[in-house]
Parts: sequence; C-alpha cells; structure tokens
Amino acid sequence: MPIGNCTSGLDMEKLVDLNEKYNSSINNMECKNCWAIHFCKICAAARMSPDGFINPTRRECDFFRLATEFRFACYFHLSEEHPDLLQKIADYLNDPKHFIGVIDKNEFEK
Repeated sequence: MPIGNCTSGLDMEKLVDLNEKYNSSINNMECKNCWAIHFCKICAAARMSPDGFINPTRRECDFFRLATEFRFACYFHLSEEHPDLLQKIADYLNDPKHFIGVIDKNEFEK
C-alpha cells in the first residue's frame, strides 16, 4: 500500500486512510473481548492485503493465545524457581555490550 513516493514525499490522505482502515479492522467485538488483546503479536504489516487489512483466523488467534499462555507460564516458573534470574536477564538485555538480539545462556554461568 503506497503512502507516497521519493519525489513528493508522504501522501497524508493515504496515510490517514490506511490508519482508518487498520483501526476499523481491529475495532471489532471479537478482538475487544479477547483476554490477550494487549499481548497480540500480529502487527498491521502482517494484516495488510491489497484491499486493506485482514484479521487472523480463529485458528491463528487460538495459536497466539496459546503462545501467550506459554510465555506467562515460563515467566511464572522463572519468577518462582529462579527469582534472581529475571533480574539478570533484564540487566543483560539492557547491556548493549553483551546483548545483540540473542540471549546467550553462557553469559549467566559466570
């Protein structure tokens, strides 16, 4: 969905139209009533189609919710069994000298 070009820059009308189409696609009762709405990982780019935006299928939503449940379970397990590890991971993620997008478990054995 082109929103401008290199010569004339951004077309604000197309940008507003695109934003309105996206908002209307996610502004539905199924999404609003989903417990995982604030954890949904599907972004606007993944929903884009030549005609606007499409929402994930019921099966895809089930997968996203299950993945979210798994991440919560992992977090709770780490919180209970290894409370100091969560802070170490947070410190590691915020250290640009070490974190390059992948967590190296060997960094925690030091």
